[in-house]
Amino acid sequence: MIHVAEHGFDWSTGACLVALVCANAAITDSHTEIFTSPEVTPEKKAEIELSMQFWSVAVKRLGYASAQNTVRAVQCLCLAGIWYMHRLEPFEAWKHFNLAGAAWHTLGSTHGELSSHDEFSNEFSLMQALERSWYYYLSEIAARHVINRLAQMNSEAPEVPSERHVRRMISQAEMMQSQISDWHSSLPPMFHFDTPQGYTADAVADSMVFILRHRYISLCELVSRPFVRLCVDQLADEMDASLHGIISSYASQCVRLCILKLDQVVGHRHQGTWYGIRVATSAALILAAVDKAQRLAEEDEAFRLVQSVTLPETWRGAVARGAASVQQYLDEPNGGRDFWHTNPLPAFNVPSVRVSDGPNGVRGTKFVDGVPAACLPCGTGLAATWDQDLLYKAGTLIGDECIAKGAHCWLGPTVCIQRSPLGGRGFESMAEDPYATGKLAAAYINGVQSTGVVSVIKHWLANDQEHERVGVNVVASERALREIHMLPFQIALSDAAPGVVMACYNKVNGKHVSENRDFLDSLLREEWQWKGLIMSDWFGTYSTTEAVNAGLDLEMPGPTRQRGQLLDLAVSTRKVSRSTIDTRARNVLEFVQRCTKVPVAEEEGGRDFPEDRQLNRKLAGDSVVLLKNEAHQLPLKRCFKSIALIGPNMKTTSFCGGGSAHLQPYYTVSPYEGIVAQLPPDVEARYEVGASANGWNPLLQGDMITTPEGAPGMRMRFYRQGPSVSDREIIDESHLPDSSWLLMGYSHPKLDKLFYATVEGDVVAQESGPFEFGLAVYGSARLYIDGQLLIDNSIVQRSGTFFFGKGTVEEKAEMRLVQGQKYRITIEYASAPSSRLVKPGVVNFGGGAGRVGLASAIDPEIGIQKAVSAALQSDVTILCVGMTRDQESEGFDRPHMDLPGSLPRLASAVLAAVPDAIVVTQSGTPFNMLWSEQAKTHVHAWLAGNETGNGIADVLFGETCPSGKLPLSFPRRIQDTPTFLNFGSERGRVIYGEDIYVGYRYYEKVDREVLYPFGHGLSYTTFTYDKLHVTSSHVSFEITNSGSVAGAEVSQLYIAADETTSSIQRPKKELKGFNKTYLQPAEVKRVEIPLDRFTTSFWDEELHCWVSERGVYRVLVGSSSSKILLTGELHVEATTRWTGL
Repeated sequence: MIHVAEHGFDWSTGACLVALVCANAAITDSHTEIFTSPEVTPEKKAEIELSMQFWSVAVKRLGYASAQNTVRAVQCLCLAGIWYMHRLEPFEAWKHFNLAGAAWHTLGSTHGELSSHDEFSNEFSLMQALERSWYYYLSEIAARHVINRLAQMNSEAPEVPSERHVRRMISQAEMMQSQISDWHSSLPPMFHFDTPQGYTADAVADSMVFILRHRYISLCELVSRPFVRLCVDQLADEMDASLHGIISSYASQCVRLCILKLDQVVGHRHQGTWYGIRVATSAALILAAVDKAQRLAEEDEAFRLVQSVTLPETWRGAVARGAASVQQYLDEPNGGRDFWHTNPLPAFNVPSVRVSDGPNGVRGTKFVDGVPAACLPCGTGLAATWDQDLLYKAGTLIGDECIAKGAHCWLGPTVCIQRSPLGGRGFESMAEDPYATGKLAAAYINGVQSTGVVSVIKHWLANDQEHERVGVNVVASERALREIHMLPFQIALSDAAPGVVMACYNKVNGKHVSENRDFLDSLLREEWQWKGLIMSDWFGTYSTTEAVNAGLDLEMPGPTRQRGQLLDLAVSTRKVSRSTIDTRARNVLEFVQRCTKVPVAEEEGGRDFPEDRQLNRKLAGDSVVLLKNEAHQLPLKRCFKSIALIGPNMKTTSFCGGGSAHLQPYYTVSPYEGIVAQLPPDVEARYEVGASANGWNPLLQGDMITTPEGAPGMRMRFYRQGPSVSDREIIDESHLPDSSWLLMGYSHPKLDKLFYATVEGDVVAQESGPFEFGLAVYGSARLYIDGQLLIDNSIVQRSGTFFFGKGTVEEKAEMRLVQGQKYRITIEYASAPSSRLVKPGVVNFGGGAGRVGLASAIDPEIGIQKAVSAALQSDVTILCVGMTRDQESEGFDRPHMDLPGSLPRLASAVLAAVPDAIVVTQSGTPFNMLWSEQAKTHVHAWLAGNETGNGIADVLFGETCPSGKLPLSFPRRIQDTPTFLNFGSERGRVIYGEDIYVGYRYYEKVDREVLYPFGHGLSYTTFTYDKLHVTSSHVSFEITNSGSVAGAEVSQLYIAADETTSSIQRPKKELKGFNKTYLQPAEVKRVEIPLDRFTTSFWDEELHCWVSERGVYRVLVGSSSSKILLTGELHVEATTRWTGL
């Protein structure tokens, strides 16, 4: 010990011995607590980690030490065995004890198996704290000697024993029973236990006593087991009757002990997985054999002896409990249980956790026939409020929705940066600026977690395109990753501490993030010191060893594909250490413990309360951005006599995007419904669709489609066989609220992966004329109208974007319908495995999906003419156009920035005819709207959830003073964007060539004009800025409401580095703070925005740290990135460097 203290750990046997003593000492005192307590305290963690550190030193020297023929070598091997027993690895411990025994014998010494404590103290000089462990292992070694004798005795038994041999068996059994009793009576008092006499045994809290009592039961059962065979196989029926009583007595004892083993042993943590399975299986087989033999004895008098064996009625219950315990091992609790739940471990009181999508609501566990939910505005819509207090309230609503849906954990928010307007999930994220995204996401997360629900921030890292998302390699500079793509996560983790980080699908710089230690353990846990769970995206775990070692704690969904037995193999081949497994398991258990502190509903339910609707309406209204109001038409005065409401988005509620964000809402309010509800009763409202907004034909929903029984929606029946089987059995049935089905998480125990379904509904034609039906599918399907095949999408399939990129294009066919006539729509569907499409880089999961669309096949020119005519005849015209979930969705990126179909022509035609027409646009991300330059009034309204229509109407009529501002720059055309030349996967990679110049940073750097700048948004009132004051810790200024109505202003703080003195090229300015201030007319408020170390810092790729350089920085305060109203200076006196969260 002194040598090690002075010289450190060399490669000597003595150094190995010291390291092993320390490794055992670190955990000896708390051995029982560590593995029986449901909670692991920081102190216990520290003990385990310290022990692991000493062990890592010792294990490298153990091979050399064991090769030495010395007493110290024996000591090392014994201590290694003890350490393994502390770690509950009895096989490894047994192996090292055997090696120690062999080494001891080679020294020419002998050692009694029950040597006294004094002998051990003198020979090994071990610490007094190990006394209990030594006694235990001596007792265990003695028991194993008895087991060996029993095994030898049983192996000598002939296949058909003679009466003479049976008498010898009885004699040996009596002798072994005596030895077992002697072993039991010789146990130290600390390990004493009462021998079980009946079919049950009292619970034992002490783990060592429990194991020794199990050993006693096993020894006695092994003694009596041969006698069961004599009874079951009729081997002793013809022998001397004096033997029968003894034989049946031993056999009955074996039955009793088997029941005890099933009830008391299998589920216990300390016995090890495979040992527990063997114990349960052998005991169950013995009981089943006795039962069957006794039933045969009722029919055959030849079976006599087995009838005298006592087999209680409770044996079946014991077997069932044992089978349930074995099933816990077979369930492979290394990942999720199913699509939305983690695996429970009932034996250890570990419950299941339910998680739920999506980023703008809580869908629940079903994509088909799910429980309705509140739908909030999309991520960009929430960010457009720029209101952290309001987003906190939105988060509490999400948390309450989770509790009602029985969900402990919410899969949101999404905080990836929108590099391009074309990103399919851009609407889910918040802003193109990392600071704004991080701060707003933190407020949202804090609201969610204030209810006790755990938030999952996603998708870490650089997951901003859908094209080949599971295989694409994102090539980005370290600076771009740190300053743009990691920063939103860094801010949110610091300000809100979400409980979970979800790893993304894609690679970054050559390696999948889900198996990249640099991005998981090293950065999140070590550099940022974040404590929480890291889970995979759904089916986003691509390896076993790499992912576990990198820091991925939980594979989702279940059942596991990359863990389970594969992880067992990785551990046994030492590709993954047991300490790593312990760490992953500990993180999962801490996650479960945190999640289950809040009681949630057992069954999924809703909570459509008035106060929730009011909050959602405010979110929708406050997200609306007034882009132009040149003629001061808004707010509308309600003094007109007629109004034209034009556009496909007017009556089709674009309330959310597609994919994970989609849910079944409690209700929706379309713009048409919201506007008409606020019109005076004498105003005539004229509606014209003008042109279609759908990339696909619109779904049949609401009162447009009814089931064969007459309920709204469609009926879906599931079968094992296809429609050619006439008498096939209905396995399951679901109700569809519209003409689409998404079987992402669907499964049924009676259905294989390939199953069949029939979807039926009735539609009544609202007018006569040609109509176009459309059918898109992931799987295969045929569409019939009144029994006649109209569309076949089963044999020849064309690849499209439907269902996360796995589905077909929409195959279309026309049919003439007659007004008032009912038509039966029937779709014969086969699940996902029947699909003929093969697509690389796309997630392959679920039971498939389908959708049926229907639209009038009118000439677009006729529709546009009708719209123009209605506008010309009306006092007020409102044009509502934009995107739907058909264009903005997870699973695919937009191919261009244009509006679908003839919508650009519709907008241009209406504005040309009526320049005063009010334009309302809807989307989650920018689209090409150069035609809006013709408009005098323009409002942007996002995908705003349940209250979309009311939110728009409140702004149009002045019930809400607009205060929203753009969280994204709206470019004039796609060619102007920073990612025009490098968006989408090309040969498996995408290069982030724009580097840190994303959004307004790029447009300002290259002096590129945009249609509407980042941060832009008007109001019905006016604001003045004054009295700027700058210190090293904050910036403050005054805002005055200089208008005539109450309103709110989002003031924005930008910092600009001096380009002449900066050591690195930097953006012209960067957002470093913002504040939303509510003001009455003439009211003045002083706004204070704090500064932090991010304010002037950039990431230095040479030093691998943040650097704040000495110098003078310009302070810019304004109402948008393009409208700076106050300027000042910030002096940084010294250069500083830093890392961490």
